[in-house]
Amino acid sequence: MAKKYQVHYNFIFVHADGKQLQEAVDILTKANVHPVYGDIFSLTQTKEAMDKVAKGRNKGKI
Repeated sequence: MAKKYQVHYNFIFVHADGKQLQEAVDILTKANVHPVYGDIFSLTQTKEAMDKVAKGRNKGKI
């Protein structure tokens, strides 16, 4: 899929090790990588949130 869209990606695998996790933080910070958040729902809106996920209309995490 990446080749089809001419994009590149990398994986970073870490252990629950403070030194390695700090190295990962440094790499991600330097590259200005940050998570994408979708809509925020309360627990009382769980059904609406799951409906949105099921329809594939969310961007990022819900």
